[in-house]
This record gives sequence, structure tokens and C-alpha cells, in this order.
Amino acid sequence: MSEREITTRLARSRVLTAIQSSFPTPAEASLVSGSALLTVLSFPDFDLWFLAWLSVAPLLIVVARALTPRRALVAGWLWGTIFFYGTCWWLTYPIIHYAHISAWFAYPLLLLPILLVALFPALCCASTSHLIARFGTTALILVPFLWISFDWLRYSVTGQVWNAIGYSQAFHPLMIQSARWGGVYSVGFVIVLSNTAIALFLIRRRLLSPYS
Repeated sequence: MSEREITTRLARSRVLTAIQSSFPTPAEASLVSGSALLTVLSFPDFDLWFLAWLSVAPLLIVVARALTPRRALVAGWLWGTIFFYGTCWWLTYPIIHYAHISAWFAYPLLLLPILLVALFPALCCASTSHLIARFGTTALILVPFLWISFDWLRYSVTGQVWNAIGYSQAFHPLMIQSARWGGVYSVGFVIVLSNTAIALFLIRRRLLSPYS
């Protein structure tokens, strides 16, 4: 085998390893998917509003344990794709009824803009993973600030902030009192803060357990 062939094989091996290490394990993907589905259920269509206060915690645990920011990015992208598809599926209605596009095509077509907006929670997760790699799991306390910052960035880039997590409490006045200081962003901040506290508690408990 020539030196060139060996170099090529090594390069391919490195690329494959990098790709494989970027994907969450089946267990992590299950946690992320469950987290996204619980968050979908917290929105007004289902009105299980209380779920929002804990539903993001599994995602944060996966991000905290991610081996690389790339892996956290993919986990966040999976979460965002499931969440936004589950809360924006109704956008297919005008596509089907006014553009007269078949439902068989409209529902897959919706995935394209969903993948775009899902990048924002994905980038939030990647940023969180990078901070954790540098400062440890205590860096999770920055997640509420990052989450709201990327929601604001989503609005700045796309012109919409549909289904920001704060909207899950829309019909429960007692839970949205913080809106007076920052609208949906401040409500979202408090919700993500709750999820962060839960995630940190569970991670710390696990780390301090003699069976970990």
C-alpha cells in the first residue's frame, strides 16, 4: 500500500470518527426527543403549561455531558426540529388550502424552514457545551442568558419569534408576571432558569453519588 493510500485512508477514518462523534447516542437522542415532545405539550394546543418548567432539563443534561460542542449542536438541532415541527405544523394549512399543494408534499416541505429555525437552539446548545468544557458544569447557570439571546437573534434574523418558550404560559396570568420587565423574553428566562436549576441538581446528585 502506497503512502498516498495510507494518508487517504487515515483522512477518511478521521472524518468518519468526527461524524460519528457528532451524533448523540440512542439514549441521548431519546432524552432529547422526549424533552422536545414535553415542551410541545406545554403549549396552548395541549395546555400542559407546567411541563415547560422542567421539560428542557433533559436536553440540558445531554448537552452538559456531550463530548464535543458538535455533539451538543446536533442534540440541540434535533430538539429544535421536533419542537418547532410539533408547534408549527399548522403552517401546512395555508400551503395545502391556498397554494393547493398536496398534503403529502406540504408536510415534508415544512421541514425546510423548521431546520433553519432549529439552528438557533442548536447554536445555544453548542455554545453551552463550549462553556462547560472550559468552566465545568457550573457554566450551565449561563443557559438562561444564552437561550434568550438566541431567541432574540432568531427574531433579528428571521423576523419572527414564534413559539418562544415563554408563550407556553400565555393563558396563565400568574405565571407571566415577569413579562412586565421584558415581555416574552423575561418569561422565557425564568422558565429556562427553572430547567437549569433542575438539570444542575440532577447532574450534581449524579456526580456526588457513590455509584456514578
